[in-house]
Amino acid sequence: MKVLHLSASDGSDSASRAALHLHRALQARGVESRFAVANRPAEGLFAIVQAGAFDANARTPLSSAFQVGEGGEMPDLSGADVIHLHQVAGALPPRAVREALAAGRPVVWSLADAWPFTGGCFHPGDCAGYRENCAGCPQLSASADGLLAALLEEKRAAYAPLAGAENLTLLAPNAWLAEAARKSPLFREARVEIFPPAFPTGARTIAADAPLRCAIVLESGAPAHARQTLQALFAATDTYGAFRRLVRTGRVKLTVHGADPFEIPGLPVCFAGAGAPALAETDLLVLPRPDEARSAAVAEALAQGVPVLAFETPGIGDFVTHRVNGWLVRRLEVEPFAEALCHLAAHPAQVAALAGQPCPCPSPEAAAERLEALYASLLASVSPVPAAPSPAPEALEAASAAVRAQGEALLCEIARRILDLPRLEAVQARGEAVEHRLRGMEILLETAQRDLAKLEKRQQAAEQSAPAPLRKELGKIRKAAASLRNHLKWRSRRLKIFPAPDTAAPGTPRAVAAPPPRVAPWARLVHRLFLKRHWMKHGKKDQYPPRPVRPETFPRPKLADDRLPTLAIVTPSFQQAAYLEETLRSVLDQHYPKLAYAVQDGGSTDGSRPILERYAPRLTVWSSGPDSGQSRAVADGFEKVTGDIMAWVNSDDAFVPGAFRFVAEYFAAHPEVDVIYGNRIILNERSEEVARWVLPPHNPRLVPYLDPVPQETLFWRASIWEKVGGIDPSFRFALDWDLVARFQKAGAKIVHVPYFLGFFRVHSQQKLSVKAENIGAEETARLRLRETGRAVSFDDLAPYKRWMETYGAIYSRLLELGIRLG
Repeated sequence: MKVLHLSASDGSDSASRAALHLHRALQARGVESRFAVANRPAEGLFAIVQAGAFDANARTPLSSAFQVGEGGEMPDLSGADVIHLHQVAGALPPRAVREALAAGRPVVWSLADAWPFTGGCFHPGDCAGYRENCAGCPQLSASADGLLAALLEEKRAAYAPLAGAENLTLLAPNAWLAEAARKSPLFREARVEIFPPAFPTGARTIAADAPLRCAIVLESGAPAHARQTLQALFAATDTYGAFRRLVRTGRVKLTVHGADPFEIPGLPVCFAGAGAPALAETDLLVLPRPDEARSAAVAEALAQGVPVLAFETPGIGDFVTHRVNGWLVRRLEVEPFAEALCHLAAHPAQVAALAGQPCPCPSPEAAAERLEALYASLLASVSPVPAAPSPAPEALEAASAAVRAQGEALLCEIARRILDLPRLEAVQARGEAVEHRLRGMEILLETAQRDLAKLEKRQQAAEQSAPAPLRKELGKIRKAAASLRNHLKWRSRRLKIFPAPDTAAPGTPRAVAAPPPRVAPWARLVHRLFLKRHWMKHGKKDQYPPRPVRPETFPRPKLADDRLPTLAIVTPSFQQAAYLEETLRSVLDQHYPKLAYAVQDGGSTDGSRPILERYAPRLTVWSSGPDSGQSRAVADGFEKVTGDIMAWVNSDDAFVPGAFRFVAEYFAAHPEVDVIYGNRIILNERSEEVARWVLPPHNPRLVPYLDPVPQETLFWRASIWEKVGGIDPSFRFALDWDLVARFQKAGAKIVHVPYFLGFFRVHSQQKLSVKAENIGAEETARLRLRETGRAVSFDDLAPYKRWMETYGAIYSRLLELGIRLG
């Protein structure tokens, strides 16, 4: 008996390691077993699709990982009596799986997860969308529905017609996945058996006086998801000070596998790369994402006596019993999971009691014995495929028709993979932002073009040895492939430059952006010769090592107090007790004589309320209670306090000392100016200076494309605020950019002043880092579409960034020389 095992990996994940154990156990039983790794394409292609089509549409950090079904070619199947597929997500496309099913040999497919019969997700949970067309995915926004439906349809067309044949057997690791496969239209008629993953067993004891070693595993292959998950998890641990003290003092050691390193304030975390944790050096395996709580990873840990902390997702209960050999968290929410992690870290005796329990999975030897019997029964029931006879001359005509049909079918399959380009163009024509979908489409186009190029080469090689009638048919297919490849190239270009027509009602003025600003030749020369070290300073948050803040020097005051305008300042706050007091002092210690100050707290539970109560006598008004977000908090604050000049500062940012007096006197001296903003100083968590942003003079052409205004330095007159109608509550991330854009459209005179007016703080839990990849992407695309009248690509932004960076470098150097130019 000759068995060929196919896997996406040779041991980098639990599912492939289980396959290797089976392969070696079969060899020990005398079975001629071969293990092959599927030809996986470059990871960069998957990264584009992952970020463009899936990560940007994820509803929460705990959304399951998704993957496109593109990959390499099926290895040579000759000489194999049985083909055993393991985890092949992303490594074998549906058409390659079809080759295995159509080869006429028994096929056994060990399902590591639900990817083979879904639109791309590894763990659908309670969702039943995969039983139809994956529409309305609860984990992704509606923008990704078209891609999910197309990927599921590709699998359905590739191997669903063959999935009910006698030569296919599915092995599910647990009862839930077996039932899900049976309910899938792709495998409804297939034979499905429950076959738990098998691993060698080991003993485990945890010393009471040794540090608790926690391995946090993130194997989704989605860097954005992994980072968001960790940020959310460790933000939720802020409530449990004892946990952070245990980590800082070394009583608990946290090691992260599968996430790119980044700083987690207050927590010394070791990032160990993408490899699997060494279970012999692990006391608790932590799986904080539902797609990582897969059966193979759980079974491998339990086989080595390592308890598991995971979500109680369907199927995990077959292996983990709560408080017996692991710890299960019922809801797919971050806070309960963080509470469970903190509890176990504080009670290592409970972790020790969970360790070393008997494994509910079979040994590799027992699994190999059962598998060998299955192989034998399949070989006995499936007739061998007869060798193809040499074609007789009278059969050439039929062979020609068959070759032509096969080639046309392949071309149709590739064309179908392009999804619905005309519909995407129609969506773009309506003025909707589809940048993330277009990036996903581009990679599918590139894959299709690569496949067509391979088809042309295969057909050309076949033409040289084929009889004359076949050569003619093969030539037709090759020409058709070349034609389709050129068509896809044209489609790809059209998608990138397709213009959106004016969809506004007749008579409605349409926003028309000015031509991009050009960098003057003299500016380029000055930059090249003298300013290289200032290049890219704008936007960079760590320009130099932390240092004490260097105060700003403002002009001497000229106006008497009674001639100054009234300032209305608002601070929206939520769970920012660590920085709130510094923000309050940056406003109150200005000692501005005509100040109205409101603080709107969203019901924080982190100690913000006692701080507000302590400063209440110096505040005009304050409140603490649930609200609908930052936009609503700012709007409510300005309904409670009024003034001639207005501004808001977030509770983790601050104003530069002396800024209020300078701003007030500037507005008094320049009655024609409606809005001003200044330069920005970047602070870290310890209030140390780490960067400075020096901005060039205000350029109205930048606003529709970039956000050139630091929010904490922005001040405006009450008259222009009333004219535009205040804050737009539909914006949660880009509300300040939206406000500046509407100021500009209302005819406001906006001026940049060459002084540092505000401090912007960089820390891991700020809204900018947590939400920029999801909400921010959607809002910036919507704002650019509104201001320019079209979907803006990254290439469109290049000239605006170049202008800002070049002139920002020039003005930064001038400021170092003591020359202040607005």
